Amino acid sequence: MTSRTSRRELLSLGVGGLAYASGLSRAPGAKVGAFELEDQFERKHTQTSVFAKVPVVFVGGDKRNTGDRIGEWFARLGEGLALYGIADLDDLPFFVPHSSIRSNLRTVSPRLPILLDFSGKVYRPILGFPEGREVVVQVHDAAGRVLARVEGPVSGPGITAV
Repeated sequence: MTSRTSRRELLSLGVGGLAYASGLSRAPGAKVGAFELEDQFERKHTQTSVFAKVPVVFVGGDKRNTGDRIGEWFARLGEGLALYGIADLDDLPFFVPHSSIRSNLRTVSPRLPILLDFSGKVYRPILGFPEGREVVVQVHDAAGRVLARVEGPVSGPGITAV
């Protein structure tokens, strides 16, 4: 693309590209900033520790059944990758105990970490996930740049793209 992006070029980028163009999300090629989150086992993960092995594959979402979708992607992608789930829990009602969320996600993923973003400061602003999606898979390089993004349930073409 040139420095001046046409509407046709923006539309060809899809939802992620439109969000990037409006400053709401990162597009492929954008770098990731520093962060620190806990997983369902209360282990801390930082940007440095997460990106120690590359490529890094994040499976995340911000809907009620995202945890189940993360589990489905984990089962198909295997454990040979630097694989992390991430749940955007910023809109979680105040009366839902964090311990119940952790317990549920330990059942969904008893081994692989699912990072819990209770504040909403990492999922969209730092990792660049789009808002309002049940499940999104993003592949990042060593610098944290988004190399690829696949949205939706597990599928053959989705697995191939990742």
